[in-house]
Amino acid sequence: LYLAPSVTTTFRGGRYCDGGLIHILPPVSGGVHSLPFKPRWFPQTLPGQKEGTLISPALTPAFPYGPFQMAKFALLPPTAEQARDLYKWGSEAAHTWLEENSANKQK
Repeated sequence: LYLAPSVTTTFRGGRYCDGGLIHILPPVSGGVHSLPFKPRWFPQTLPGQKEGTLISPALTPAFPYGPFQMAKFALLPPTAEQARDLYKWGSEAAHTWLEENSANKQK
């Protein structure tokens, strides 16, 4: 919960919780969403999300962690080695997103 005094916060009439229990983040015009779960694992619609604005493990087909392991990581911190591995996979997904979206903008 970091240093936040509350689990949720209100922003422009919506309730938000960093980590996605209610809404991932407030909608940001032109923003890109980052989701640690594959969208098919997480049925919630992201507020204001447009196609091509989500960085998630779905961009890395070989992502080795399933939904239960990711939920466990959300509740219990991973080991340092697992955290480095998650960072590597997240970085790979972000680079894939950037490459795909850079190519789309050049068309």
